[in-house]
Amino acid sequence: MSCIVGILTLLSGEIRDEVLELWNYFDQMYDSKLVKSFEHPNVSYQSGICEDIDALISRLNDFDFPPKFEIEIEGFDKFTNPQNTIYMKIIKSDQLSKFYDELSNILKDNCIKTFDLYESKNWVPHITITMNDISEINFHKSFDELQKKESNWKSVLIDNVALVIMNALTHELTVFNVWKLK
Repeated sequence: MSCIVGILTLLSGEIRDEVLELWNYFDQMYDSKLVKSFEHPNVSYQSGICEDIDALISRLNDFDFPPKFEIEIEGFDKFTNPQNTIYMKIIKSDQLSKFYDELSNILKDNCIKTFDLYESKNWVPHITITMNDISEINFHKSFDELQKKESNWKSVLIDNVALVIMNALTHELTVFNVWKLK
């Protein structure tokens, strides 16, 4: 049976707390809750449809994960397509791109399909703040508001890779396993 899977890094520490505060702020001020449907702030790498989850897990178990590394955050930005999304912009460094390519290839080799939005030419590394459930007016208003906000974070430690699986009926995401970087 096929399932939708994703590979991502779960955030921890101060950056996780800051993102959760922003999620709560958007919930209270703009009734934007959709981003909270998966309770873990994260950096997503690739997603796809997998028929042999055991083969994917085996491949991830065998993967030679690199040492922990830091990524840089460069303020806020937004997507308007395919849906209105506000996010923390991550600088796409050579180290992050190489890591992404390795993880993406694992999914491509073990899934029957990967999603175009996360293909290398389309992938924009980011941390989602709000998505698709905010009015057009509030989307632009809140983005302008964030542009004036002083950022407390300049870098984030990438120290894990998580495999998440989506429930086909409820669309709920569950963390299946987490691998630590060296």
